[in-house]
Amino acid sequence: MSRFFFQSNFLRKIGYKILNIYSQFNFDLKKNKVFVNSIPKAGTHLVKNILIDHLLYFDSYKHIYDNMINDGDNKIISLDKFKINNKKLLKILKSVKEGQVITAHLPFNKTILNSLIKNKFKIIYIKRDVEDQLISRLFYIKGLKRHFLHNSLMKNFKDDKSRIEALINGFKFNENQKIDSVNTILKNFKGWQKSNLVHTVNFEDLAINANKSRKIKSIKELIKYLKLDIKEINISKLIKNLKNTKSFTFRKGKKGEGKKILKKIYNKN
Repeated sequence: MSRFFFQSNFLRKIGYKILNIYSQFNFDLKKNKVFVNSIPKAGTHLVKNILIDHLLYFDSYKHIYDNMINDGDNKIISLDKFKINNKKLLKILKSVKEGQVITAHLPFNKTILNSLIKNKFKIIYIKRDVEDQLISRLFYIKGLKRHFLHNSLMKNFKDDKSRIEALINGFKFNENQKIDSVNTILKNFKGWQKSNLVHTVNFEDLAINANKSRKIKSIKELIKYLKLDIKEINISKLIKNLKNTKSFTFRKGKKGEGKKILKKIYNKN
């Protein structure tokens, strides 16, 4: 875990309040607003940092979780119970300026999609190999002590094999709350991929160990979708610098890493 990643919720909230004020002065009227969405640990920070570091967008320092715009029972954390409060969503979306990027981990919902379109957002969805995403999520929760699942996952499950199985099947982390299974999460997010109004990026095409031609193709498609002038972008330099693209939550970012680690975990146990 990066030493710059605040384990303290209090310090983190103060930091983001300052950054939100700072973001009000950084925008570009010539560019669209961009909404980057994915299942947790599927690559939102990687794509966001490509947009900011290499395609010259600005960070809005805003991220939307489902519980921030949920009108359902707050005691239940389940995407099957998710009910959109569009008033809360619009308040956040309207605070984003032209040329800024906002990230999210939101299930597919037609109201969310329509609100994004009406507010002139370009929408990017990141798809990642399930095993890679699962391993990334495991290490993220283990390393981040302030994560709401950290204590339960570490205390109630004795080893990484049982922790992985808990994340796959879903588990109760207190008397009233249960997280969804992987199948439930995938089911609720798949609508983003099916929409022709959304540009889907495969994480594996941008991973550190991805084929160079796949990286170039993915970046060109992204540039085209955003309606940027490809002549003004040094794609070769961008690809070369991808290995240096880091974020607070970034690990190795290699495709196929999940399968190898899962094999080691299950062989060990």
